[in-house]
Amino acid sequence: ATRNILQGEEVYINYGTEWERAWSNHVTNWTAMPRSKDHIRNVTKFIMEHKEQDFRTLSEQHINPYPQNIQTSCMVSYKRTYAYFKRDIDERMKINVDWRTTRVHGYNQWRQCDILDRVDIIGTRYKMYTARVRNNGDEEDKHVIPSDMEYIVRNIPHNFIRFDVQKYSTPEHIENAFRHPIGIPDDMIPAAWMSDATG
Repeated sequence: ATRNILQGEEVYINYGTEWERAWSNHVTNWTAMPRSKDHIRNVTKFIMEHKEQDFRTLSEQHINPYPQNIQTSCMVSYKRTYAYFKRDIDERMKINVDWRTTRVHGYNQWRQCDILDRVDIIGTRYKMYTARVRNNGDEEDKHVIPSDMEYIVRNIPHNFIRFDVQKYSTPEHIENAFRHPIGIPDDMIPAAWMSDATG
């Protein structure tokens, strides 16, 4: 700074005329992306308001869908060694595993999941869920669910399911978000920094 900055004083930076022109053009011509009305802006508020409610099954979501940028995630695991546990397998490679088995034998992590069924635990206010679990894309090889397998986990407690933001749905990923480099005037940079290192 060329002078002392006072407490509470704001510092402004001029991004340059090119940036200003690009921003004005963006504001003038911007239109909402298709289905943006199906997205919710305050995700944190949504999660706080819904976390104690029953998670909706896929069939319920056909009637009362969640916002497009919200997904359910389940704390479960998958290991190749599950092939040795007792389970039901059909011709489509659908594997059904009890949630307690995944807790004991696997590396547990939050994974995308689709809620298929919900049952009451008699005598309590708690629920158990059945979910189809999918990869997040960041698993180690030994924890990746094969693409030709439908991985179903039964008896997942409510507290081990949560809402997450759908991948690539935040503002920085929107196709028509504003993107333009910020220019810095030459006179803001010390002359010594601008000189050729060999000179």
